[in-house]
Amino acid sequence: MQILRFPEIGVTFILGSDYYGETKKGFLTQDGWNMKTEQGRLSLHAGARIDHVRDVQTGELKTVGTLLLGLSATGKTTLIVHGPGLDRN
Repeated sequence: MQILRFPEIGVTFILGSDYYGETKKGFLTQDGWNMKTEQGRLSLHAGARIDHVRDVQTGELKTVGTLLLGLSATGKTTLIVHGPGLDRN
């Protein structure tokens, strides 16, 4: 497999790979480069969600945010999509 990147012109070639994730990573890498160089922003490989959890001391239901950072194929999507198994009652 070979990956050729030309960030200055926004082109990435992925050769000899049958893994679709390489295409996604190529796009995200280019987008992260653009955000950094053109907008001064940081690109994260992450997932986020809102959870409703019960405070063990007060019993009150609270809304909290969860941010997961990680490399490709480490389970971010699985953990973000599936809730903690609590209902709001």
